[in-house]
Amino acid sequence: MRAGYRLSVSPEEGDEFKLVWSDHFSDLQPYCVSGALVTKASEEIRGVLNALSKHYRECEVTGAKPDYSPFYPDLARAGAHLSEALLNRSSGEQGSADEARSLISSIEGQIPLTIVISGTPLHVPWSFAFRGDLDSLPPTSGTLGDFKDFWTNVFDINISYSRTTLLKAAHSKDAAPFVLHALHEEHFSNARALLTDAERAVVDQLLTLRIGNTTDWDTCRRKWRKSDDADSIIYIFGHSDGQNIFLSEDNDPKYILDANGFRLTFRKPAGAKSNTICFINGCRTCAGLLGSSFIAATASQGFFGFIGSEAEVSNLFAARYGADFMKKLCVDRLSVQDAFAAIRERQDLFPLSLLYSCYAQPDFRLAAPLEGAAA
Repeated sequence: MRAGYRLSVSPEEGDEFKLVWSDHFSDLQPYCVSGALVTKASEEIRGVLNALSKHYRECEVTGAKPDYSPFYPDLARAGAHLSEALLNRSSGEQGSADEARSLISSIEGQIPLTIVISGTPLHVPWSFAFRGDLDSLPPTSGTLGDFKDFWTNVFDINISYSRTTLLKAAHSKDAAPFVLHALHEEHFSNARALLTDAERAVVDQLLTLRIGNTTDWDTCRRKWRKSDDADSIIYIFGHSDGQNIFLSEDNDPKYILDANGFRLTFRKPAGAKSNTICFINGCRTCAGLLGSSFIAATASQGFFGFIGSEAEVSNLFAARYGADFMKKLCVDRLSVQDAFAAIRERQDLFPLSLLYSCYAQPDFRLAAPLEGAAA
């Protein structure tokens, strides 16, 4: 396990959740927080993030220069509300909550934090909890340094709803890795047309990798079966309403995937020894009922978690972010954590790059080069 801190979150009776902070030597005494207050603060944050993303989408259309500074105070305020909800007990040891607050306020640099949630999940945008002073917010500079008092810069966060962060990222030795793209054909084609020549070249290279790509879930399910027991990466570029993922505007069931369909489509065979990461590049895929299905499916045998978004993003931005992330995983063969961190540092993708969260084994990387699709 990586050095740093660990936060274990589990449901208690009624609306409460138990929090336990620990390092490698000791645990703080547990305390409980109100799930309703945490959820309310989380929804407040996502409301600001959606407004911010809408502003950037409108600027894409008009050609105006986007500016996140008007949204910054609202995001800090909502983040402070989330921090208060997480660091004030509804029952249990307030002393432990106070110790956690003191610990967080004293951190300099970025400390690894593994958040492990068991049982009924809390859908929390952890990166946007805020530890700073709302009465003395600094002027924004347009850089990642503006977020020094948000948890995204206080911690190097990885989130797990299972044992995945505890597992060694071992690899299947029996087959070359596979990549499967499930694409909303219209949205993907329109976004691809707006990419730079270099970005399009990366996308086209990725689409030639085994297993290939598909634009409907029936074909996706059949292609996925070909992955057999090989390490693999699933990349989904689709529209999400929080309950379904759509690969078309058509209402045909073959283009619509709900929670049950997701588990059925990507189920691994019993005894699978391969590892799979799923990148779900669609709006709000870390929140709500659909987020729960991703968590359940990608925490099962053979999976090492998923990457998803906390709020709505434009198709163009999703395509740009997705192309770079997949290149870093599949071509450069970086670990999930290294790929995630590298894109976070890209100034041209800031601040919308912060809308993505990692619910995956941070050390996962492909052990062997990928092969192209058969001619």
